[in-house]
Amino acid sequence: MIGTLKVNLALAVPQSYIEMIYDCLIQLCSGLEFAHNNDLIHGAIDLSNIIVSDDQDHRVFKLNNFKHSFVVNAPLPTDGSMKY
Repeated sequence: MIGTLKVNLALAVPQSYIEMIYDCLIQLCSGLEFAHNNDLIHGAIDLSNIIVSDDQDHRVFKLNNFKHSFVVNAPLPTDGSMKY
């Protein structure tokens, strides 16, 4: 079925964009790995919870807004307040 759509998936994306996206994913995954290694689950990852800043000659991507996070080893709430 995809073949009948005739969509060109070979888009011309500049190499610098690909490198920036790769760098963003590596930084965010490293932050998640740190949080998970410390038994913390973010709970609400989306674009509004990512901060982008410039640090000298490169961009820095950080996770923000841990208000929906929870500790894995903590007792689970019984009042239905945990969100997925």
